[in-house]
Amino acid sequence: RTKQLLCIVVGAMSLIGCVRMTEPVSTGKDTYMIGLGARGGFYSDAELLARSIKAAGAFCASQRRRAEVQNTSASGVQMWTPQSNQVIFKCVTP
Repeated sequence: RTKQLLCIVVGAMSLIGCVRMTEPVSTGKDTYMIGLGARGGFYSDAELLARSIKAAGAFCASQRRRAEVQNTSASGVQMWTPQSNQVIFKCVTP
């Protein structure tokens, strides 16, 4: 019975996964990069990329500017390998 409970808990934790996002890093004049890494779970590339773009928007909004995405990249396979993405963006005056 204890083994069954342990298997259920471990299985549930693997579905939840872990997502970590970096702070925006300056890569040039008004240009920044945010990176995100995810392990486990059922996150699609689109969901993870949306999180990164939303974080870029919030960062620029804190400066009373708006985010303009310059480039994105993603790697990994959902539920098979760790996933990661990065978003390069500019904070521009609206």
